[in-house]
Amino acid sequence: MFRKDSKMAIILIMILSITIIFTACTKPKQEQAEDAKKDVEKVEDKPTTQPDRLRIGYLTMPGNVLYFIANEKGYFTDENLDVEMYMFKSGSEGISALISDKIDTGCFGTGAELSLLAKEAEISIFGGQMSQGSGIITKPDRVDEFKDFKNYKGKTLGLV
Repeated sequence: MFRKDSKMAIILIMILSITIIFTACTKPKQEQAEDAKKDVEKVEDKPTTQPDRLRIGYLTMPGNVLYFIANEKGYFTDENLDVEMYMFKSGSEGISALISDKIDTGCFGTGAELSLLAKEAEISIFGGQMSQGSGIITKPDRVDEFKDFKNYKGKTLGLV
């Protein structure tokens, strides 16, 4: 009889020990939920598609440094953009690149652009970048496209 009770006691102690071990090694449900949420956020943060190409032209002007800062800080990457920067020596050179589809868009002064608009060039000034009045210029049929910053993905900008 003693042996039967001893065996039963040993079995109960083993079951109790195993239960305690598994309970101690398991995270509380709140921590499990937080870990699962973090895992989902990590997956959501990663782009699920190839980055859109955006070609940006620029001049060596103070305002254009903002594009380099945005690139350095990873803002373009955050928006799933693969940005290529092209330096121009003049606004006219940048506008020529825009007209010939070598860039998607850009920030330029208004001198060369207004001259080209007077000659009915297919560009549009639709925004500004600097306090001195630099404009963002594109072809007339693309003005609506560039009014929403979400549409800049995959575009080429020229900064002149």
